[in-house]
Formats: sequence, structure tokens, C-alpha cells
Amino acid sequence: MTNTIRSAALRTCRSLESLQSTARRSVVAGLTSGLALCAAFNPSLHAASWTSLTIDAFSSSGFRSTALAHLPDGRFVYGVAGQVFVQDAFGAAGKNIVPAGALALDPSFLAVRDATTALVGQGGYAATSNVFTFNPSSPAAGVNPAPLASPQNYTGVYWKSPTTAIEGWLVGGGNAVAGFNNVVFISLDGTKTGPITQTISTYSGGIATDAAGNLYTATYELDEFYEPTADADKVLKFPASLVEAAIQSVISGTPAPIPVSSASFVFKFDGTSNIAVDSVGRVWATGYAVNHVQVFDPATQTMARLVPQHGAFPPGTDVLYTVRSFTRSGTGYLAFLAQDEYGGAGTSVYTGHAPDLSIDIPHADQWRAQHFGVANLTLDTSSATWGPNADPDRDGVPNLVEYACGTSPVAPGIAPITPSVQAGVLGFTFIRDPLNTDLAYIVEVSDSLTPGGWQEVARSSAGAPTVSSGIGAGSVSEVAVASRFRVTVTDTAAGAHHFARLRLILTPP
Repeated sequence: MTNTIRSAALRTCRSLESLQSTARRSVVAGLTSGLALCAAFNPSLHAASWTSLTIDAFSSSGFRSTALAHLPDGRFVYGVAGQVFVQDAFGAAGKNIVPAGALALDPSFLAVRDATTALVGQGGYAATSNVFTFNPSSPAAGVNPAPLASPQNYTGVYWKSPTTAIEGWLVGGGNAVAGFNNVVFISLDGTKTGPITQTISTYSGGIATDAAGNLYTATYELDEFYEPTADADKVLKFPASLVEAAIQSVISGTPAPIPVSSASFVFKFDGTSNIAVDSVGRVWATGYAVNHVQVFDPATQTMARLVPQHGAFPPGTDVLYTVRSFTRSGTGYLAFLAQDEYGGAGTSVYTGHAPDLSIDIPHADQWRAQHFGVANLTLDTSSATWGPNADPDRDGVPNLVEYACGTSPVAPGIAPITPSVQAGVLGFTFIRDPLNTDLAYIVEVSDSLTPGGWQEVARSSAGAPTVSSGIGAGSVSEVAVASRFRVTVTDTAAGAHHFARLRLILTPP
């Protein structure tokens, strides 16, 4: 048998079509036998331990405005199509209705102060946009029909000063000049209300607070053709000290709203109709234009896009997510609500949660931020710049292979996989980075290139050494090269047409 190298070329087996798709690549170094590299990538990563359940099913089609909040014991409060519900027990699917009586609720938001005090926004369907209180510990008592206040409302949160006794509700909506978006304060008894920020954007985005009392607001800027502008989907942070001073001015009867220039820019997300801040300071966001949840960590300047684990939707469903944060027994959680945005009849509504500390920004996303800059990781630059199939330095090595082998995606270099044939033995060498704990390196062999004809002979998972699978004849060796390892795999199986390949699979952490 004679073995001659025919080629060493990168090719794409399947292209990335969306955040939920899988991309595969291969490096083919033919012999009369051959060698290939094939890499799979799923950028829609999951948290380590989501707990999810079905809480609703739409009975008819049509737009469904939903709302989500959590009680101090972790139970959810859920609103949809004029109804409000309180979860029976944490982790259970059962829920009790909070009767709204004759009130026409959207609802636009839910916010919780404690086990006995919560607020619901009436939303935009009623002639007057009000907010109403209810006692989540006594669902049967229903929503208090007397409005607490009457601001236009899109979203709302409970706020308490970290240093004084001041507390109340912060509501986002079209209450600024010309009906533009700002944030207003409403005291617990409803007697004090007024603006605490000047105009933030043309339309309303999400708002959130953190444990230190800082206020986060999202912008939704539209041009004259009602298209989002460059200033849309940004999150701004207002310091707690300024928030408290503005609230105090409302209480004293001389409102002094905070100018937007006093806020600091946090991040520009894919969508910000809904935002949350978790217990470790990361900012979460989602919106109507995207089918995923996005997280930005200000401490590390890294970002990830995630699709939480939940039940299935019918094919083609436009999934809409809501994100919320809550604390239960001293542990911080990130929660989500997943629904069909257009309320397809029979589609389920899912909720879920995971401890904040179980949700890590994957190493691959950290790598992208390091090499491309987190602000440049926008959806419209994925295919050309930072996506797994992209080859921005045009050296013939796509980003996923650069990540796997520790080479730079922005500086041209030599191919990081080297095939060889010596004395009739097929072999190849590649570099493995042990920090890539979200990557599996799998060596497979075949007597053909048919999809079902591959057999695994060696594997490295979660940063562990590459080991033989005990199948086939050959060897695996690793040699340390600085912080990485040079892996050599040989296959002595005879045959006029024999092939080997290295598959790279990026997996959830």
C-alpha cells in the first residue's frame, strides 16, 4: 500500500444559520487513505442547572402580554391576558388566580415588595393607565380596584434605599415631555408621585435595580420611520445616591429629575425590552427582536448569548423571553419566562430559574471578547467576524479551530493541525488548550467518508487529557508546550482507503 498526501484544506460541512444552529468544519488531508478535522459548534449555550416547568398554555392565538415577578420565598407571580396568578409552592406548576374583577389589565408589569405587597401595571389596553396593589399571600382577595396612581406604565420595580428608610415603586413609561419615556417614583401609599429621571428615550425599555439601590434603564430610540437608531437597546446605570436624591425631591414636592448625562453607559444589547441584574452584578437583557437571553458582566467585560433549557415549542415559533432576578434563602437566582410572542393557540408558557453562581459565561465567549472586543460581538457581524465559521484573518483557519488550538483569529498563521504518513502509518498532530473546558476533541476513523461510518478512537473532554477509547490500533500521546499540549494520534489500520478525523464539539458548560 502506498500512502500519499493529497491535500490539506479547510471546508465547511454545515454553515451557521442562526444562534440555535450547529456548524461543522473539516480539514481534509487525503491519503490514498485520508485525515479530516470536523468541528461542531452550538453557540446557544445553557446554564448548568436550569429548573423549568410549564405554567400556562394559550387557549387562542393573538398577542399575549405577560409579566413575571417573584416573592421572597421564590414563588413566581405571573400575569397574562388580564389575569394575575401566584404560584402554589416554589418549584411547583400549580398557581392560584388573583381576581381582577372588572379591571381591564394588560398587565404591563408585576413588582413585589414583600410577601403581602405587590403591584401590577394596567398597561395600554385601558382608557386610563393605572397601577394597582394586591396581597400575594391572599390571592382570593383579588386586586385592589382603587388605583394607587395613574402613570403610563410599561415596567416597574420595587426600590428601597440602602442607607435610609425611603422606599417605593419605580415605574417606567411614557410620562416625560411629549410622552417620551422616563422613570417616575410612587410612594407605597400613592400620595407622592413624580419623575426621578428626565427623558431617557422615545419609547419605553426595561428597568431594573441592584442590591445597592442603583437603577438600570434601557433605551428604545426610534427614528422618524419607527426604526431603532444607534442609541436603541443601550442600558444606562443611575447611581443610588442620585436616585435617592431625586426621590426625596418628589417627596418634598419639588421634583428634580436626574439628567441622562448623569448615568453611566453599561452595554448595548441585542434587545432591551426586559432587563434584570443578578446577585453578582451581571446585567441580563432580552427583547422582541431576538429569541435568546443575553448577559453582560461589567467586572470582566465579557458577554454571552444563552437559550435556557425549557420545554419545546412548535417549529417556527417566535420565542419571546422575559428575565427576572430574585433571592431565596440568601441565594440569588436568575429566572426566565418563555412564550410564543404571538400567542399561538395551544402553545405552552414556561418558566425556569437557576442559581446565579451556576451560570458561567463560557470560556469561548470570554475568548471572543478578548480577541474581538465585547462591543463588536453584534449579531450582524457574526458571520464575517466572530462567528465559528468566520475567518477574519483570512489564513484558512476558521475561528472555532483557532479557539480549539490556541491560535489567533486576527493574525494570520499556519494551520494548527499537521497530518503525516510515515511507514504506512497515518497520523496527525494538533494543539489542545486545557482551558477549553467547554470543548470536546474527538478522534474518529473510518474506511469511508459516509456519515455513519465513523468510529471514535480517542477523546478529550472538559480539559482532560486525550485518552484512547480502546478501539482500533494506534497510539495517543501528549507533550506539554507552554500552557497547552501537542497531541499526536496515529492509526495503523491497513486499507487502501482509510480515514481519520478530529471532531471539535463546543458543548454547554
